[in-house]
Amino acid sequence: MESKVIRVKPNFAWSHGTYSKEIYNVVKTLDPDILHLHVWRHPYVFQLSKINSVRILQPHSPFYSLKQLGIITYIYYTLVDNFLGHFIIEYNLIAITPLERDILYKKFRASSELIPNGVDDELFSMKSEGDEFYLYIRKNKQREKYNENA
Repeated sequence: MESKVIRVKPNFAWSHGTYSKEIYNVVKTLDPDILHLHVWRHPYVFQLSKINSVRILQPHSPFYSLKQLGIITYIYYTLVDNFLGHFIIEYNLIAITPLERDILYKKFRASSELIPNGVDDELFSMKSEGDEFYLYIRKNKQREKYNENA
């Protein structure tokens, strides 16, 4: 079977995701048996929650304190969790850590399967104090330019 990449043009993007009005119709036309999404709070999670497929979501533990996020992102996360949190139960959830599994249940009363990400915790020697640990991932600008021209 040949793989095919389908790109949809975003109508707008911000630091927490992108929105494309095309995504629902594209996925519905594909009629997938399984729909596996990543990252809670991205618009496509809400847009695709009613697709008639087995729906799987890996939230990737996006649960942080105000100190870790800053006020704007914290408000966004709080609003989404409080007003759109019911969408999360439309999915079969995969937690990558026991802590994530516990948070998903406490925050949303949502059960999840624990499937660790395959990285042995013993390999990490990073130490953090309280809320002072940050992981920063940025978009590759060259890749974005390539995708715009594709």
